[in-house]
Amino acid sequence: MAFFTSVLGYLWWNQGIKEIGAGKTSLFFNLVPVVTMIISFAVGTPIKVFQVIGAVLVILGVLTASGVIRIPKTILKNSQLYKIGIIFEKMC
Repeated sequence: MAFFTSVLGYLWWNQGIKEIGAGKTSLFFNLVPVVTMIISFAVGTPIKVFQVIGAVLVILGVLTASGVIRIPKTILKNSQLYKIGIIFEKMC
């Protein structure tokens, strides 16, 4: 088991950097806690609701940041965060 995590993990990670670039590869580093939770569950550790909610949020964040999921611009322009960002840009 140590061979897989210490040697093959780094080899595959470096291969991913080579294939899709460091920027996109770094997004998937956020999935490490999710995979750890899944492995813990497979071993028999109970999972709490907050862990599942967190895992779903992480997966949605990775999918959104990588471009798999797109948020329509109309939703973004009507959101409070967009309006705060415009105000902040004007201040700087």
